Amino acid sequence: MFADDTNITYAGSAIADLENVVNSELRKLIFWLIINRPSLNVAKTEFMVIELNQGILLSRITKLILRSTGKSIEKVKEAKSLGLVIDEQLSWTRHIDQRRP
Repeated sequence: MFADDTNITYAGSAIADLENVVNSELRKLIFWLIINRPSLNVAKTEFMVIELNQGILLSRITKLILRSTGKSIEKVKEAKSLGLVIDEQLSWTRHIDQRRP
């Protein structure tokens, strides 16, 4: 069983808060996966930081370490979710460009 396009979304104002909450939510997700038998493919798992004040967090966060497994999740500048291309500046340029004939 696979759970494609699963997203965890969190809004925070500090890097430490962001990392703590995301790791907490990932622990809950991994627990659910263990009970219900699908698996998390960490190699295909990625994260993106969308920030209103450019440069404060984006340049400092490069990967997220899963505390429960010790594996890292790589940062991406854009991601496709349910057919929508979202980038870290919420510019929608890539999504609009891909939709043009």
